[in-house]
Amino acid sequence: MKRHRMTLSRQWARRQRRTAVARRWCAPEGEPATANRRDQTLRYIVREQYELADRAWRAFRAPTPEALDALRHGDMAALPYLAPALGCFLEEYPWTRDGLSWTERRLLALADGIALWQAFPRMHEGEEAYYVTDASLAALAETLAHAVPPLLTLDLAPVDEGHVLKGHVSVTDVGRSVLSGELDRVTTCGINKWLGGVHLYGGGRVWRWDDTRQCVV
Repeated sequence: MKRHRMTLSRQWARRQRRTAVARRWCAPEGEPATANRRDQTLRYIVREQYELADRAWRAFRAPTPEALDALRHGDMAALPYLAPALGCFLEEYPWTRDGLSWTERRLLALADGIALWQAFPRMHEGEEAYYVTDASLAALAETLAHAVPPLLTLDLAPVDEGHVLKGHVSVTDVGRSVLSGELDRVTTCGINKWLGGVHLYGGGRVWRWDDTRQCVV
């Protein structure tokens, strides 16, 4: 019986933890989410936040980007960080000026023989949001190195002891021409890429980010 009561007690504790996670707390902008300041700074996620998140998720999964692009211009007060996040995501579409995404352009600009582990923190210089992980940076380097023709070289020979990110990257002549706008990345190398529910590939429509108009076209 005692053991049975202990089991029930543990189950109840786990359920309480799950409930707390499901309710989650949100800290107002600029305020730390510390437990000792809960009453002063924290609030429950409310219906408006869930509804906006649901709309954003549906737009993100859509086969075309118009709904997601339009969403960020609406009332985003319930989730104030969502609009900037969507803007960063849309900048990952090929740009009209060179066919590169924001992240591709940034990596090519840094690719002077630099080690990926050294490039990683520099990818975020001047940024207000943490937008690329070590795994996604490694995958991007592989993609650009295996493009036809390649836009950069990825040299795995140097041993980077103690670092998760391996290899050194150098921009190729073609990559330099794309970076300068002389060549277009999509026209030169093709594309096969998913952004949410949108599939960008050679036989379909290739949506692009127009930085001048700040929209997807």
